[in-house]
Amino acid sequence: MLITTLNSLAINEPAVITWLTAKVGLQQKLFAFGFRPGRQVSVVRKAGFSGPLHIRISATEVMLRRQEAQQVYVVSIEPEHDDETDCSVGGAEYRQVHIL
Repeated sequence: MLITTLNSLAINEPAVITWLTAKVGLQQKLFAFGFRPGRQVSVVRKAGFSGPLHIRISATEVMLRRQEAQQVYVVSIEPEHDDETDCSVGGAEYRQVHIL
């Protein structure tokens, strides 16, 4: 198990949050979006030119600056192989997306 920061994860690599080193204001925002120790997280995509990261935590998706993602420490885990599918209604997927 290697502890690294969220911005170092490869795309779709699952990890578990271990701790946050952000200042109180940012930490409260991250907690509100579900960034808590023990929660599973993954990077959906990375914007070019040092742009933001698209992060998934459960059914919530967040755009996060790379500087902020560098303050979230994670441990990589093995991908889960279960038969769950994304929630959909009438063939359309619905997800929450928050922009910080």
